[in-house]
Amino acid sequence: MPTVKQLMAKREVLRARKQPWEYPYQILGKYIYTRKQEFQQTVSPGAFLNDGMINDSTAVRANGAMASAIMGALWKSGGKTFRIRKPRHIPDTKANQDYYMRINEVMAEAMESPKAGFETAFDESLREEGAFGTSGIAEFKGDYQNPLIFKSWSIQSVLIAEGADGFVDTVYYDDSVPLAVLVDTYGLAKLPKDLQEKYKSPKFHMDRIKVCIAIEPRREKDRKGKGDSDLGMEVASYHFTFEGTPHMLRESGFTEMPVRISRWYKLANEEYGRSPGMDALPAIMQLNAFKETFLICVEKKAEPPLYILDDGSLGGGAVDTSVRGLSVFNSFGRAPGQPPIGQIHDIGELQSLAAAIAETREEITQHFLIDKLYDLNNKSRMTLGEAEMRYQIRSDALSSIYARKTAETLNPLITRSFNILFEMGLLGITPEDEATANILIANGLDPIIIPADVAQAIVMGKDIYKIDYISPAAHVMREEEYRGVITTGNNAMQAMQVNPAAGDKFNFDKFLEYSRELTGAPMDILFSDDEVKKIRDDRAEAQRAEQETLMAREQAAALKDTASAQASMTGG
Repeated sequence: MPTVKQLMAKREVLRARKQPWEYPYQILGKYIYTRKQEFQQTVSPGAFLNDGMINDSTAVRANGAMASAIMGALWKSGGKTFRIRKPRHIPDTKANQDYYMRINEVMAEAMESPKAGFETAFDESLREEGAFGTSGIAEFKGDYQNPLIFKSWSIQSVLIAEGADGFVDTVYYDDSVPLAVLVDTYGLAKLPKDLQEKYKSPKFHMDRIKVCIAIEPRREKDRKGKGDSDLGMEVASYHFTFEGTPHMLRESGFTEMPVRISRWYKLANEEYGRSPGMDALPAIMQLNAFKETFLICVEKKAEPPLYILDDGSLGGGAVDTSVRGLSVFNSFGRAPGQPPIGQIHDIGELQSLAAAIAETREEITQHFLIDKLYDLNNKSRMTLGEAEMRYQIRSDALSSIYARKTAETLNPLITRSFNILFEMGLLGITPEDEATANILIANGLDPIIIPADVAQAIVMGKDIYKIDYISPAAHVMREEEYRGVITTGNNAMQAMQVNPAAGDKFNFDKFLEYSRELTGAPMDILFSDDEVKKIRDDRAEAQRAEQETLMAREQAAALKDTASAQASMTGG
C-alpha cells in the first residue's frame, strides 16, 4: 500500500499537469457555465459570479439546451432507455424470459430512483462536457432500499491520468467535508490527532476538512495475500486528508473502475478533453463585444449626448459623448438660425449591427448542435420525402455523438449497476443461497431465483446479459438496420406471391425477433421458443386428430357404400 506521502506527491504531479487547463476553464466558466468558475479564484458561498462584463447569455442557454436534448435522446427514463436481454446461447424459454423481464424492472427502478441521483449526475456531466470537454460520474453501492448512488464529480475537483490503453484509470477527487460528517463517515479513531482534538469542541463541527479520494490501479505486489476482499481487488481506493496533518482515513477497493470520466473529444497527446464551448469561444467573445456596443448605441439613441451654446469657452476642453452627456460650446461665430441646444451627433442605423449579432448568435448555437438537435424549421412546407431526407441528414450528423456517449458513459454505468445489484442478490440468487435470501426478506424484498440455464452460464464463465437501447438515440443509430430488416421482409412477401417456394428461404421467427429488438418492443410481445413449440405441437396434434377423424369418416362411408352395394347385388 502506498503511504500518504506518496499519494500526496502523486496528487501534486497530477495538479501540475492540470494547471495549464485552469485558465481556459476559468474563461469557459465565465462565458458558458457561470456557476462553475472556481478554477483560479475562490468566491464566498452565494457570491454572484458575473462581474458585469458578460453582456450575452447565448452560449449559456445553448449549452443547457444541448445537454437537455442529448439527455432526452439518450435517457428517456430507465424503462424506456435500455433493456437487459439474454444472450443467444441461453435457451429462449418462458422461465428465462420471465427472469429477464423481472431483472429489467429491478434495474430500471434502481437507476430511476430519485435518491440514486443518476439523472442529476448525467445532466451535470453533459453540461460540463459541453463547456469544458471533460466530466465524471461516480457510482457507488448503497443499501437495499437505495442500492445505487450516482454522483457528479466535477472537473473543478478532479485530477486524472490515463493508462496505457488511453482510457482514464486514475482519478484523484478533492472534497471538502464538515468535520462532523467526517467523523460519522470514518469514525473518530480514524482521524488524525489534531482533528480528534478539534472535534471535542462543538463549535468546530461544521468546519470543512479537505479530503482526497484517490482511485487507481492496485499494484500486483499490494494484492498478495489479500484474497477476495476489497483490499485485493484490481482497483484501489484511498481516502486521506491533505491539509494540516496528512493522514490515511480508509483503504478499500473495487472490482471495476467506479468513476467514469468522459471527454467530448480529445487530442492524442492530451488527457483532458476539448469541448464545443472551446470551439465556439471566439464567436462568444465577439458576440459579447457586439452586444456591449449595441447596448451603448441603444442608450445613446434613447438619451443622446447634447450640446449647449454659451458665450464662454468650450467647457474644460472636452466633449461629453456619453448617454445624457452635456457639452458647452462657445457661441461665437455660430451660423444664423442654429438652435442654442441640440444633439452632438447621431450614431446612425443599428440594423447592420443587429444582423451581425444574429449571425454570430447562430454560429454559436451551431457549435452546440442546436440546429441538429432541435428541428425548428416550421416556416417552409416540405413533402414527405423532403421531411424524411431532412430527418436522415440530422440523424447521420448526430449518430457519432450518440454512439460515443453510449459507449463511454452509459455502457460502463449500466454494467456497473448490474454488477452491484447482482452482488447484492437483487438480480437473483440460487435456491441454495439461504443467507442472501434471508437478508432480502429482512429488507422486505422477494428473492428472485436464477433459472438453471442462467446459473449454468455463470458457472461456465459466459456472459449472461446484453444491453439493448430503446431510446430515441438508439432508434436513430439502428434505423438503417431496421429498414434493412423490413425491406427484406417485404421482398420475401412479394417473392412468395410469384413463387411460394421462396418462403422456404425466409426465417419468419428470426424476422420477428429482429423486428422486436430493433424497435424496442416489450420482450413478452413474442412467445418464448418453448411456448411456440407447445403451440405448434398442439396445432400439429389437433391437425393429426382432425385428419384421423376425417379418414375414419371416409373409411366408414366407404364401408357403408360397400355394404350397400353388396346388399343390392344379393337382392337384400
